[in-house]
Amino acid sequence: MPRKFQEKDIKLLWGQAAARCSFPGCLFKLVRAETNFDPIATIGEMAHIVAHAKGARAPRVDPNFPENLRDSYSNLILLCNTHHEIVDVQPNTYTVDELRRWKSEHERAVDEAQSKEIPNITFVELEIVAKAVLTAQAPSQESFLLTPPVEKMKKNGLSERTAYLIRLGIANARLVEDFVAKFTMTMPTFSDELKAGFVNEYNARVSEGFSGDELFEMMRVFAASGDGDFRRGAAGLSVLTYLFEKCEVFEK
Repeated sequence: MPRKFQEKDIKLLWGQAAARCSFPGCLFKLVRAETNFDPIATIGEMAHIVAHAKGARAPRVDPNFPENLRDSYSNLILLCNTHHEIVDVQPNTYTVDELRRWKSEHERAVDEAQSKEIPNITFVELEIVAKAVLTAQAPSQESFLLTPPVEKMKKNGLSERTAYLIRLGIANARLVEDFVAKFTMTMPTFSDELKAGFVNEYNARVSEGFSGDELFEMMRVFAASGDGDFRRGAAGLSVLTYLFEKCEVFEK
């Protein structure tokens, strides 16, 4: 049966893992920067925790595992090619429970690494993130009554983990505000375009059926640079939470 990876699952997997191998102690960056001769390259592999195939020869096969979940984010772990090969040739050593534990611990470590970089963010990292978010399209004209972030979190049933990330990012609200004010002085439409890029992405994900924690994570992936740099990931979180507070999103 052919693999059917959905774009949302790919983005969540790479974003949550910060584009790094999840094998304990590896942390190899799976995105290589572009050079003067070649474009950016992704060298990671999305490994199945429970086997995609049903055959007895497949590593960690489970014939009772739901077919519709085999290629989903919850059943994938991001690895470098070396460790992907290792876990598949030794499936009795690297079990389903073991791989799930690695994934959970790796994603927790990514959150912790990015949180440590929050105080180190400068305008340099914020500019990289802003360029990825900017759009020439006009901002949403929908009318909302802005809701304080704490109320938004409760209203949308966001988990404590997401609330923790939002609190981390909001700690840098003054820095992001100063950054936006500086660029708006020379580019009057900068603030509106930044908000528009965020709102347009938000509306696109909502139209796809995302909500709650999963929606916030998709927005976090969108705001991050995606190259595995923890400081840039922290900058993405800072911009995201600033816009979370300033934009007419998570209102309904």
